[in-house]
Amino acid sequence: MSFPRILSVAADRVTARAVSDALGVPLVECRRAYDDLIAVVADESIVTRFVPDIAAIHGLECRGVVLTARTEPNGSLAEYDIVSRFFAPAISIDEDQVCVSAHCKLQPYWSDRLGRTSLRALQASASGGRLAGCGNTPPAEAARLDVRARQSQTFALCNLNANSTFFRRLEAD
Repeated sequence: MSFPRILSVAADRVTARAVSDALGVPLVECRRAYDDLIAVVADESIVTRFVPDIAAIHGLECRGVVLTARTEPNGSLAEYDIVSRFFAPAISIDEDQVCVSAHCKLQPYWSDRLGRTSLRALQASASGGRLAGCGNTPPAEAARLDVRARQSQTFALCNLNANSTFFRRLEAD
């Protein structure tokens, strides 16, 4: 299966306000990435403790919303660089447990913000998912990212480069 590398752009003020209102949290930044919205918040605890209002999120004009934050370097999630959750009630997915396509959108964003292509991510859903990747040196648009994702007993292996991501599902060891 192939996924495109999806870059994001700043969302307009009206969209950003609608996302903040639907989530009930203040945003540091709101971005649009193809059919999804990325809601960046200031603190990892906003992401990990978030209780979604699925009806409000469903009212947004998008496929889904990625709620994300950088982790605290000395906090309880210090083994990760970023944390996220993904909600897509518009396509009948209240919360995706580990959404690789969301991370195809988050990787370019956070890579640029953190100044590197190697990222460790936690999707803080009920069952949780860990994604780790190491890529080439910048520029990010030319970087190749090999990602390993783990949720319960399933691994996902992705190869993210300037043009596409390839996804292969593997059974756990």
